[in-house]
Amino acid sequence: MLGELGLQSSYAASETDCQRIIDEILVKVASKHDNQSYNPVIRMKDVKEAALVEKFESFVACCSNISEQEHPLVGCLKEYRFETHETRNVVGSSAKPDGVFYYRGHITETFSNIHVIVEAKKQPCGIHIPNQSLGQMAHYAQLVWESQPTRLFVPAIFLNGALMDVLLFARSGYWRVSLGSFACDTAKNYTAARRILLDSLSRLFFLLCQPSEKFGHFVDASSIPCFLKFGGTKSDSSVSVADTP
Repeated sequence: MLGELGLQSSYAASETDCQRIIDEILVKVASKHDNQSYNPVIRMKDVKEAALVEKFESFVACCSNISEQEHPLVGCLKEYRFETHETRNVVGSSAKPDGVFYYRGHITETFSNIHVIVEAKKQPCGIHIPNQSLGQMAHYAQLVWESQPTRLFVPAIFLNGALMDVLLFARSGYWRVSLGSFACDTAKNYTAARRILLDSLSRLFFLLCQPSEKFGHFVDASSIPCFLKFGGTKSDSSVSVADTP
């Protein structure tokens, strides 16, 4: 999975530590949990996108509360702060991405200070991402490039149902990498799915802990990206995946 982002060897060296950290914060569902532990259970029936973002935010908060002295890997994560924008615009634009990671050293919440975009849809999308969802994330990436012209890549974390993908947008197209699940439907399912969640959340944690100059600004992607085809007008634009570059 992470091989498509050129990070497989780095993850292999850190996988044991990542899984140990996630194992510590994954709550035993029957026990009381606090801001040091992550409860992945969420009722998926009629779930709202805001609830998915809230669940993701709780995971990020748990990771951010990990002691850097005990787990040095978390140091880079503390350089970012996660904010939701479901009900408020990013300053200087009309855009409302579901969530973004800002560089912590910057006070203003503008596209010039965004590291990673987070977008959520309540339905798992399978192999093909709906054009509307893809267009939203591509538009946000474009706004990042307008404010950060030296950025080569803009990563987006796409929550679709209980699943999560990383979309790495380049100027010509994008790569999509599946990370697995970040939540499960019931406590009963959690017992069976804990191993899967441990693997998926370990990969997510590893990516979130990458320094900005390593993940999101350059990438050694060996596979051919999907190419985007834009159409329509400024007021009624559309985007789809092109058959050829």
